[in-house]
Amino acid sequence: MKNRILLDSFAVLAWMQDEPGAAKVEVCACNETLSLTAARIKADFPLAFADAIAAAAAQREGASVVTGDPEFKKIEHLVPIEWL
Repeated sequence: MKNRILLDSFAVLAWMQDEPGAAKVEVCACNETLSLTAARIKADFPLAFADAIAAAAAQREGASVVTGDPEFKKIEHLVPIEWL
């Protein structure tokens, strides 16, 4: 199985600007289960809901979150983080 990563909004902006690595990006769907998991993360930790969705998706996909957003330091124990 290939190493999976998940981009938060900080990294997606870099992807949208066609910076190196953009071709490796895959899109994953957000369903009700993912939304509820993200809501639980958001309820427990002070971070943006979009970041909670990224964390929940990383958990579901067995992926790391790639980010430069310092808010993710609060949830490093929940998901692997690859820092930009």
